[in-house]
Amino acid sequence: MILQSPNQVVYKARGRSGFRYAISRFIFTKSILANLKNTCFDVALKELKRLNHGCLRPVIDGGLDEIDGMPWVARVWWDGEYLDDRMNSGVLTPPDIQRLADHGQALIDALGDRASAISFRARDVILTSGRGGHPVETFNIDVQNWFLDWAMGVPPGGGKDARTELSNLVTQAENSEIIPMTAEADPASNYGQLMTPPPPEPTQALMMVAPPPEPTQPLAPNSAPNQPLIPTPAFSNQGAVPAPSSTQPLMQASPQSNSLAPTPAFSNQASIPAPTPSQLLVQAVPPNQVPTESSVAGRLIFENPGQARKLHFR
Repeated sequence: MILQSPNQVVYKARGRSGFRYAISRFIFTKSILANLKNTCFDVALKELKRLNHGCLRPVIDGGLDEIDGMPWVARVWWDGEYLDDRMNSGVLTPPDIQRLADHGQALIDALGDRASAISFRARDVILTSGRGGHPVETFNIDVQNWFLDWAMGVPPGGGKDARTELSNLVTQAENSEIIPMTAEADPASNYGQLMTPPPPEPTQALMMVAPPPEPTQPLAPNSAPNQPLIPTPAFSNQGAVPAPSSTQPLMQASPQSNSLAPTPAFSNQASIPAPTPSQLLVQAVPPNQVPTESSVAGRLIFENPGQARKLHFR
């Protein structure tokens, strides 16, 4: 069994002579089946077997099942490729589509009024090899509807326009055709929505960075090259702070030790003379007095000049 649906079952069989066949069994309602048996099945089958053409897979035999009375037909098995598979895989070319249209039109012209019973569905068209190995598009008669029309007393095919059916099939094949890409073709025109823009050049990336904003106002005007910068007062009631003279020394030299002495921070504070190196290292220690520890950075101060020790600082 190669196909099963609610109305049809298809089997692949092999005869005694080795030929392969496709056996189709159809399922109808009791009323339709009764009309076929009593009136027209033999005539419908005989007329079906008369239809023959090089682009048609003909029915070679048929009958009614001995058990349930359902009709069946037999066709020769044709190897090839189904049209719907070729459409889905995108292998159709313009010559293939033209061959499909030409062979379908030739079959319509040969069958005449019976051409309305041809199935122009893509799943019923098979590409196979004809005489001399030439490719041939083969079509199939819609056998189930053929028997149904005979049972209902209407012309086979229901009066469908075969040329319109073929035109619709060719349009479907054209829509499934894939345009081959060449070396000169630009894929961006067809696949631009799938492509991401390339990253910018390094120089362009650097130029995209915004430059820092320029200062709107200098912090202090530079009126003279030899004058220091005077900061702007932070508050409206604050006077301008005069800058010290460039010739005024920050430190005053001590006349005793030739070292720098800091300037008093307040006007009522006396100048503190800088100690000499000997005073920093050695102090007189009293002979009969124990040294006391001061809180000034761990320095030891001795009040007796008879003793002297080296000071250690933390």
